[in-house]
Amino acid sequence: IVVLIVVIGRVNTTRRAAAEQKAQEEAAAAASLAAAEQVKQEQETLLSALKGMDNFRLRTDATEFSAYQSVKPASCNASSVLVGTTGKSYGTEYLFDGDPATSWQEGEDGDGVGVSITSVFAAKTQIRGIAFWNGSEVSQEKFEANNRLKDITVSVSCGGQTYSASYTLEDAMGEQVILFDQPVPMESVLIRIDSVYNGSVYQDTVLSELSFLTENSTADPSAGTAENSAADSSAAAAGDSASEAATDTAAIQGE
Repeated sequence: IVVLIVVIGRVNTTRRAAAEQKAQEEAAAAASLAAAEQVKQEQETLLSALKGMDNFRLRTDATEFSAYQSVKPASCNASSVLVGTTGKSYGTEYLFDGDPATSWQEGEDGDGVGVSITSVFAAKTQIRGIAFWNGSEVSQEKFEANNRLKDITVSVSCGGQTYSASYTLEDAMGEQVILFDQPVPMESVLIRIDSVYNGSVYQDTVLSELSFLTENSTADPSAGTAENSAADSSAAAAGDSASEAATDTAAIQGE
């Protein structure tokens, strides 16, 4: 009888252990399934937000986006940069210096179609619009002399998702903004040149300023803010030094 009791006890213990293990495994599987479903929902929500790039208005009236603040990316690089005969590089730093009289210029043979500019933010940032100062803003003559961006593809990456949309910029001096109907989350942004407005004299494609607009404090503070709003840009242009303008003018005219 004692032996039987011991055997029954061991069997019961084994059964309880097996039941507990099964319950743990089922709980773990349920938790894993729930986590996977949550990730799926988050990715679907993120993709839906990225598709907000399809809903936009191209605006040139500064009063419509003057309330937004500009956020400077942590880094910005271009696949091509013009290096002038004096050795000066017309890199992407000029896109965020708040001065439309300076510019980034691509250095490819031909029109620069296929050249891209990639901006990376310090953290995920809710972007409401992307502002462009197309071509050379030094003067109408310089604007018309060099290529300007026409058709572009903007590819946004965030949370492992990437979404692209195409836009056509106006062939005009001054600020123009691709203003999204709702904020679009972005960690990095690639802008590719698909076609250009041809310059009357030179083939170099020029972009004077680039700005990413947010609503109030939607950006991570560590991302920093740029000093290139429409008002700041106009003020900076008015205060451009003669020597700097002369250097940039020489590059725009012939390089």
